[in-house]
Amino acid sequence: MSAMTFLKIYAVWFLLSVIVCPIILKMRIRLFGAWLAARAISPFFFALILMHILRWSGVAWGGYLFWLAVSVSGMLALPSYKKYKKPRVKEWRAVAELEIFLLLLAVLLFFIFAVNYGGGAAGERPLDLGLVTSLWCAPKFPPHDFWFSGHTLNTYYLGSWTYAALGRGAGALPHESYFGGLIILWMQVICAALLAARLFGFRGRMNRFFPIMILMIGHAGVIYNWFNGVSPISRNALIRLTRIIPYTINENPAVAFWVSELHAHVMALPLMLLWIMSLVLAIRKKSFSLAAMSGTIGAMLCMTDMWLAIPSLICGFSILAGQKRPEIIFAIKALPLKVAAALLVSSAFLIDYKSYPLRFLQVKNSMTTISQMLALFGVMLPFLAIIIYENKKRIAERRLGFSMIAAGILLIIFCEFIYLDNQFPPPGERQNTVFRFHYAAWIFLAIGICAAFPRKFKKHILSLTVKFLILLFFIGGNIIPALANLCYLMKEQPTSIDMRKGLDRGSSGKIEAAEWLFSHTSAGAVIVESAGAPYKRFATISSMSGRMAVLGEADKVSNHAIPAAMIRERLDDVYRIYLDKPESDAVLKKYGVKYIVLGLSEIQAFPGCQNERLIQKYETVFQAGETKILQTRADKN
Repeated sequence: MSAMTFLKIYAVWFLLSVIVCPIILKMRIRLFGAWLAARAISPFFFALILMHILRWSGVAWGGYLFWLAVSVSGMLALPSYKKYKKPRVKEWRAVAELEIFLLLLAVLLFFIFAVNYGGGAAGERPLDLGLVTSLWCAPKFPPHDFWFSGHTLNTYYLGSWTYAALGRGAGALPHESYFGGLIILWMQVICAALLAARLFGFRGRMNRFFPIMILMIGHAGVIYNWFNGVSPISRNALIRLTRIIPYTINENPAVAFWVSELHAHVMALPLMLLWIMSLVLAIRKKSFSLAAMSGTIGAMLCMTDMWLAIPSLICGFSILAGQKRPEIIFAIKALPLKVAAALLVSSAFLIDYKSYPLRFLQVKNSMTTISQMLALFGVMLPFLAIIIYENKKRIAERRLGFSMIAAGILLIIFCEFIYLDNQFPPPGERQNTVFRFHYAAWIFLAIGICAAFPRKFKKHILSLTVKFLILLFFIGGNIIPALANLCYLMKEQPTSIDMRKGLDRGSSGKIEAAEWLFSHTSAGAVIVESAGAPYKRFATISSMSGRMAVLGEADKVSNHAIPAAMIRERLDDVYRIYLDKPESDAVLKKYGVKYIVLGLSEIQAFPGCQNERLIQKYETVFQAGETKILQTRADKN
């Protein structure tokens, strides 16, 4: 992706923000706050509009539809600007300063993510890229599951759809939309954090920067790993920060930033911040329009990462419990409106949604130790001690802060007694619960601590202590291991803004094969390629081309509400194709396979692969490096 392509994506994001800003202004929020909110939510808002247009009209998805929606929305927004009271010069100056800051931040993020994309990308990146690419290519809604042909994509995907739509509106290719979307996403997070500082009334001179810093500081995992023999500047120090509790993944926003992937929980971060803010403002102002907005944002959050629905509900109930009686009565009255708004805006998604394979289980033998918990959340303890000491006589004035802190603590306790089983085999069945809930707990604790801080410290030493702790864990728990990781990456390979190179580090021809499929086949074309085991760089051509594979990574497909027996059957059928069994032609016809990918990954995925017989049996229509694309007889006829 060139710098010019990214500037186009940025310009589209700016235009969408201009259109959405009047909606926020109507809710009696001043210009700077409304602009921050528009910057944070506008891509999601337009993606939601497009989803409804496509789902209910049945028209084909294209760039023209994006700009038609933008044009109509712009014409509707213009009168709102004319009616709005002229802002003060101070507010316009603040908006201009914000835009300069965001442009400088974009340059920094561009470099950081380019270094990350020069390296390996086995992890979740094939799935993340595949979602963006297939949604970019999807001709109509509901979109098809690119790793399970013939089925609709019924898991949460609003986040991936948002950046696919944003990129396509800017004329960017799928992988460019992914990279540009990643940069835009983290600027949305920053805008949402700045808005939180403004609307929650965080105290002191650091009111603009404190929430950002506390959301971006690292945890004490660096110290924990150091005691276990992992140096903070070692090659694997950064990834080890996500593996504090065995058999789980632990990320806070700082670690998620350095991992640099468009995961669902990362894309949901600005929405979670916005949902909390809209809920609090609705209760404070007793505004039904803000209540409807909170329902809308809550629906967007669930459509982006359904795992965060339960933590958000716990947070909402905790905030409500800390309110006075009039606010509670208003919240009860506004509840039907919130639910109606949520159901309405998510209807195009819910009609195709087939749930997620979850069930509640009780934790009998928790594997989490006290030292691990202190490593993950111990950073918060000094802050908690200080705010309790400073607010001994004014706790009631800090209801919001202590409600958010309570929500975070409840989530942590929840993980040690009950979790959601998503069919991971033991002992990793707690993985996603601990992962998503600890992530949400960190955010709740961070916001709660910010909101509960006193206007002024009684002792100057306490103020210095707070600043020292923030700096210590920002640099020691975050920056040092991250910069060490970036240095190792820069020594091992050049920087790259094409994240596909991480999926084909051996330059085996996968990227070229994906480009050929993207250019020479329709979006509905079905291919067969390496499949089955996760994190082996299997099923990457479908994720890079947007074409549907018969089967991708089996454990990811199992999260799409597809029975294990059906996945097993498909894997067996794919084996029959590559082993050239007598029934292979019938299997190809069964799934409508047009192309067979043959390369090193397929030989690795399917022991006994009859590559020579397949080359003789089918016509080779493309070859790059060790990767070939074979055309099936069914397609030729």
